[in-house]
Amino acid sequence: MKPGFLAAALCLAAIPAFPGVDPALLQLAMPDARALTGILADHVRSSIFGQYVVSQIQADSELARIMEATGFDPRKDLHELVAASASSPADS
Repeated sequence: MKPGFLAAALCLAAIPAFPGVDPALLQLAMPDARALTGILADHVRSSIFGQYVVSQIQADSELARIMEATGFDPRKDLHELVAASASSPADS
């Protein structure tokens, strides 16, 4: 069995173990998107590395002003993030 085939089979077998993206978020992506990525921020924050990263985010005066004006604190209020791009690496 070829190593590439084995790696692909293992990746496909692991797909059900990963949570899916909220379909409502996915519908917000542009129809010609060529690349999509997502982050489950709650899971990242619960990891040791995520806790370290959040502890390093300092609410400077500008960020504090934005958080006060909007009532949104990205350090605790962000749960899922989906990013889409219509370009490909060959376009740049």
